Amino acid sequence: MTFTKRIRHSFVAAALLFGGVGKSSAQGTSPTKESAAPLPTVSQIFDKSLQATGGLEAWKQLTSLHLKGNISISPDGIEGTTESFSKAPNKFSECMKARNGYFWCRRYDGLDGWQDDSRNGLQPLRGEAFDKVERDADFYAEVNNRTKYATLKVVRAEVFDGQTAYVIEAQRKDGSKLELYYAKDSGFQIGRKEFGAPSRETTIVHLKDYRQLASPPIKIATASRIETNSKTTRITVEEIDANSEIADWVFAKPEKSLRDSRESGKEGHPDNGKVSDGVYHNDFFGISYTLPSGWVVASEDTQQAMEEVGRRAVFGTETDQMHVYERRRSYHLFTATEFPFGTPSKSNRSVQLIAENMAFAPGIQSGKDYILTMRENTSGQTARSQFLPQYDGDPTEQTINGLVFSRQDLALKINAVPVYETMYATKLKTFIVYFVFSGGAKQGVEEAVRSILTFHQLAPASQKP
Repeated sequence: MTFTKRIRHSFVAAALLFGGVGKSSAQGTSPTKESAAPLPTVSQIFDKSLQATGGLEAWKQLTSLHLKGNISISPDGIEGTTESFSKAPNKFSECMKARNGYFWCRRYDGLDGWQDDSRNGLQPLRGEAFDKVERDADFYAEVNNRTKYATLKVVRAEVFDGQTAYVIEAQRKDGSKLELYYAKDSGFQIGRKEFGAPSRETTIVHLKDYRQLASPPIKIATASRIETNSKTTRITVEEIDANSEIADWVFAKPEKSLRDSRESGKEGHPDNGKVSDGVYHNDFFGISYTLPSGWVVASEDTQQAMEEVGRRAVFGTETDQMHVYERRRSYHLFTATEFPFGTPSKSNRSVQLIAENMAFAPGIQSGKDYILTMRENTSGQTARSQFLPQYDGDPTEQTINGLVFSRQDLALKINAVPVYETMYATKLKTFIVYFVFSGGAKQGVEEAVRSILTFHQLAPASQKP
């Protein structure tokens, strides 16, 4: 898959991972409509784009690409590098690494796909995420434009990024809608707008700086700007290697997460943990917990959105404070919800399990110490925060299957909607491990809290039968 096509899809997800999730529609370049004039057909636009990028015969000569570049995200000040390998007809591997330690990678071997990131480690891609990686892996996407969409219609001409562009209204087979922008003069695709579902924001992608390869004479976009209402991500290609030999193992499932590989040998690094048949296990901490019956484990995108809300509840929009929070080595182990995230007309409850390495704070020796410290930090931030947590009394202690937890109840408002939370925290090794139960009603949260009684410490390996 060419870098041009990959920019349009997968780097958007990386931008969300590194930079958080916004709440409303994107604020990109405001298109200016051109006066009415005869519009070309979809086929004419696609044919001109194909010729502009090199033509069919040149594309047939391209069999692989290895690209390296840079990524930056504002206003967070995040910077990093990107690297991708792609191989005809449908294999690719890509990885984005930020200098603050975050990374986000995907692989697709032509049949199966995997995602690896600094928060959740290595996971198979399923559902919508798999459909997307399969779509993104089309190496000859420029040639196959006509076959990728259920419907295509040229709707208008307008000014986009200072160029007159023809706008194609498209709908994929899964129902998702988007607009494709093709420059009237050059024929290059110069942008794309993807309309988010009700729970997601619209994303605008700007493409420019088409560069011709040494051989074959293909031109690809080497710069992009990805805009949501809250973030602007810029990506540039610095190195291009075409038609080099790329071994198939580059696209195969990794033996283990890059997170685990990078941290191997370092004391205090938790494993990923997993949920199987409704039961969460984590061998590093030696714990298990049974989810409330029927609840579903949230996707990566959902988990990121919930983390963002949590951070802003504590730190408001103070990005420096939030970056300090991230540097404390917080691991989001899992999120589960009563209904799939975004289910309409449902008041959704959730439970999250988080571990935070307290090796840097030897004064925190218990869940209670952690909660009290958190409360002190929160009280100093609420004046700048869009959320105002209200704590219900002091933390109380409860012993659950031999382990002492501290409980804290609190309430806050998100977009004027009341949210109730109950937090259970304990110390394991150098970590504070804590559950957060959330919901729109106290009674509902209390019902979910009862599942904490299923928490158990696992027997050491030497004691297992």
